Amino acid sequence: DKSAPNIIRVYKESGELKIMTDEESECSYSNADCNFEIESGIKMTSVNKVAHNSEWKVNKNYYIRCRDNYNNQPNPNICSIIARPSKTDTKSDVIEIE
Repeated sequence: DKSAPNIIRVYKESGELKIMTDEESECSYSNADCNFEIESGIKMTSVNKVAHNSEWKVNKNYYIRCRDNYNNQPNPNICSIIARPSKTDTKSDVIEIE
């Protein structure tokens, strides 16, 4: 394995932002940008190392970086994904993804 984990799903459940990765990994985020080391970011909670979650805050950017058990991770200043929880005009929750 020589590649960083992929995020295969992003959603809201039980009032939390949740992501799923395609392999066991450790994920953290910043609300500022992608320029952070995974160990210095805000650690996402994980039960089985493939389902990760964090608080759901509307209109906050989540710059998420993940690395696998072999330390494969995105290049510096690159995110695994950028998610932005928001509400639509109908007041339902949505996630914008970059």
